[in-house]
Amino acid sequence: MNTNRIERTARHFHTAHRDGKRYEGAPVEYRPKNLEEAYAAQDRFLELSSTGSPSVAGYKIAVTSQVIQQLVGLAHPCLGTIRGGSVHASPARLAESGFHHVAVECEIAFTLKNDLVPIRGEQDRESVRALIESCHSAFELIEDRYADYSTMDALSLIADNCWCGGVVLGPAMTDWQTLALDQLTGTLEINGKKVGEGVTRDALGHPLEGLAWVANTLAEQGKSLKGGMVVITGSIIATEFLSSGDAAVFSVDDLGHTALNLY
Repeated sequence: MNTNRIERTARHFHTAHRDGKRYEGAPVEYRPKNLEEAYAAQDRFLELSSTGSPSVAGYKIAVTSQVIQQLVGLAHPCLGTIRGGSVHASPARLAESGFHHVAVECEIAFTLKNDLVPIRGEQDRESVRALIESCHSAFELIEDRYADYSTMDALSLIADNCWCGGVVLGPAMTDWQTLALDQLTGTLEINGKKVGEGVTRDALGHPLEGLAWVANTLAEQGKSLKGGMVVITGSIIATEFLSSGDAAVFSVDDLGHTALNLY
């Protein structure tokens, strides 16, 4: 790994967030050259953006659709970190001023009860069931900073923490084992108007596939999931941007709804 590229990329994104600048990928002269450097830059960016050691509330999976993967030049998803203090209980009321350009993605989330010993490439949708305390409908808060999507590159996106601005977590379903988690319908309403619908299999075929992918990707990095963490598993409805005064509600069969008011 090239530590100079990692440090300069991390500082590029830290400064841009601090100064409220529009998203621009890392300049080619020091952009990460591979996934290892990109994830190292993400870790360093989180360090620079935190006071003291950065706390981790969980992880997100990004770029789950083939359309977006083709756009950024990947054949697989990306991993982002949910920062400590950025998980909000539904119904949430958040200030638009706390974001540069916020959108919501509609996802299935899991809160974990057990630590996972990292075993490279060994987790699948059945083995990760034992980790789960509860299942939730959830919003991911996307912070794209008015990005030009036509110029996106995957390694810069990863270094910028996959644009994760936090999570709004719906009610906890502890009896989730009885649900057909890949067959639930979700709907998104904004200001009382239905704007989108999806099925939970639309993200990687099954929410548990997303959880297993996160576990295996962390193991490749020498990291692991911990009890109490939240993992969000990919959007099942198209991204929707919000403005001050908007009220968004994501409802999922048998999981209740997640509500967010932006002021």
